Amino acid sequence: MIMYDKTLKVGDYVSGYNKGIHVITEIGPERPDYYNPTERLAPLVKLTQVLTVDLTKSPRRKSECDITYCAKVTKEELLKWADEAHKRSIDAINEVIC
Repeated sequence: MIMYDKTLKVGDYVSGYNKGIHVITEIGPERPDYYNPTERLAPLVKLTQVLTVDLTKSPRRKSECDITYCAKVTKEELLKWADEAHKRSIDAINEVIC
């Protein structure tokens, strides 16, 4: 059985396999396991990075990963994490996440 957050949707902000904070731009379908076609694998998600690991504004790098690596994050959580960080981080979060 595949275990992942089935509430994730396009537009959600997540931490994922790659460092930083990303927005989900596409969620693929569940896919068959290459070695056992009757088994299903979690979908791949396409992501665009919006904040770097230090919570500063990021170039919009595109990537993809298995959805099981994705954990939803909220603006409130990011602001709490950035509380001790430089003011630039808070400004970037406010600019990127409405």
